[in-house]
Amino acid sequence: MNIILTGGTSQIGKLLTAELHKHGHQVIQIGRGQSNAWQLGLPIPKTINGEVLIHLAHDRTRSVAETITDVRILLEGFSGFSILLSSTSAHALARSNYGKSKYLSEQLFIENRGSVIKAGLIYGSIGNRFLDTLSKILRSFRCVILPYRGNSRFFVSDADVLVAEVICTAQTKRTGKIRAFSLMPSSFRNLLIKTNSDLKFKIFTIPSIVLSNLLIYSIHFLLPRNESIDSLVSLVSEINLQEIITFESPVNDFNLPIIL
Repeated sequence: MNIILTGGTSQIGKLLTAELHKHGHQVIQIGRGQSNAWQLGLPIPKTINGEVLIHLAHDRTRSVAETITDVRILLEGFSGFSILLSSTSAHALARSNYGKSKYLSEQLFIENRGSVIKAGLIYGSIGNRFLDTLSKILRSFRCVILPYRGNSRFFVSDADVLVAEVICTAQTKRTGKIRAFSLMPSSFRNLLIKTNSDLKFKIFTIPSIVLSNLLIYSIHFLLPRNESIDSLVSLVSEINLQEIITFESPVNDFNLPIIL
């Protein structure tokens, strides 16, 4: 099967490409650094043929409106089965630009009779930029300030299991929103402790009202396209359990012991 992949240069994209090849599929990578024939905001050239489109590419510097326009153009120019790799940061009450744009993009893929793979914080056989950045900060300053007293919950996805779920969805062309994360969340505080078990550091907490209303959202208003600030906004806005139960159950088992 010929599969078109955007965002193939990301770590999850590289892992997915390798596994697709093992399953005997042909992967056509398009996008920045892969093909000058396509970029976000353009339709897929008619000279590029594929039965399935897996969309990983995302540009955080673009506005929500620009991202939605990009997705509309992408889907209007593709007649096959489409898959969006989305996130638990994307939900009905999302405040971050990333969460909002992904959530609205999900609706477009569903309307297009496609599939949405809802991933959590990815860990395992590939590095996680979010966790790696936090670890670098801790090793430099030996302290960290946590939103919501460190109790914000993170749903996590093992990279290998996530890739297996994406491939299964591509092969079966299963539609709908599919839960691709463990139902056993970990707190922000616990993630830091697990990923930096060899390091002694101090945790400072700020009351959630002060943090969200006076600090994070204020800075986000002033710097709406700053990737780090937008990611921080995602930390203080959790997906609702009532929304999670509406997702389709995964084929693969994501409820494995968490080893970070």
